[in-house]
Amino acid sequence: MNDPGLAEGVNTYAGKLTYKAVALSQGKEYTPLDQLLEVN
Repeated sequence: MNDPGLAEGVNTYAGKLTYKAVALSQGKEYTPLDQLLEVN
């Protein structure tokens, strides 16, 4: 993602939790946003 500020504000994407603190606090699986967007 080209906008790191925007990326930090994304909590969910494509049904996955992309914000680690939210995932941990809810006991859910965390998936990095970059992984979902296939950014290398």
